[in-house]
Amino acid sequence: MVFREKDGSVRVMTKGDIEAQLQKELSSLNCLKENLQRSSQLTRGMTGILTSFEDRLAKLEKTTLPVYNDTLNLQKRQENIQNTLGALDGIIKHYNISQKVEETIREGRITSLENYLECLASVREAMIYFEENNHNSQELQNLTLLFQSGGETLEREFRLLLNRYCKPILPVVILDMLENGPEEGKMSADQLPARAVHELTGIAEWLVKHKREEYMNVYANFRSTIVQQSLQGLKDYQKSLSGGTVSAAAHGSPALSRSRSKDTPDRKSVV
Repeated sequence: MVFREKDGSVRVMTKGDIEAQLQKELSSLNCLKENLQRSSQLTRGMTGILTSFEDRLAKLEKTTLPVYNDTLNLQKRQENIQNTLGALDGIIKHYNISQKVEETIREGRITSLENYLECLASVREAMIYFEENNHNSQELQNLTLLFQSGGETLEREFRLLLNRYCKPILPVVILDMLENGPEEGKMSADQLPARAVHELTGIAEWLVKHKREEYMNVYANFRSTIVQQSLQGLKDYQKSLSGGTVSAAAHGSPALSRSRSKDTPDRKSVV
């Protein structure tokens, strides 16, 4: 048999060469078949493993899904219980507030205005709850009476602060302010300390907020009385200096003399 090589040369193959080449090809074919069979076995084994794994996952899901659902339901129930307990705490707080603050409000003496106002705010919050949810309850009536008592105590405290700190201005202070002005005078007419101003302001704001505006008349009457007493004191002081005549006292006071000279026209101009 004639066989042409790749380089173009011609080679004559004998029967032995052909058989040897055939055996070589058969050996390669058998090796390929073995590899193919081995690959098929591995594929079937992997497929079996994946199928088994998928079946196990399905069984696991079937087993754990009810547990997951039960756990989710338990979490929701726990959340509902916590919300319910929180709401009950808020409701119980409204029922207990009167007992908690009654002693402070009915004591009739305010030691800490901030704490007293906080107690009244708690009472008012509880009143709103019962007005919206149980307006016929006895607790609402008790809270209303307690709130009214607190308002009366604040009004009384307002008057006490005015009585404690507001006094008639001394005549010498008035004369000093007339002579030197309220800012440059050596004496001050300020009567209320900063703490008293703060407390009076806080009480007034609370009274206005809750429609208890009678304090305005109390303040106006009290301050007008103080002004009248201050002017009467100045008048008496001038009388004591002048021997009973106000006009002589006015000539003795530079401030009053200057004020008098501005208001009284010159005698020559009148003529």
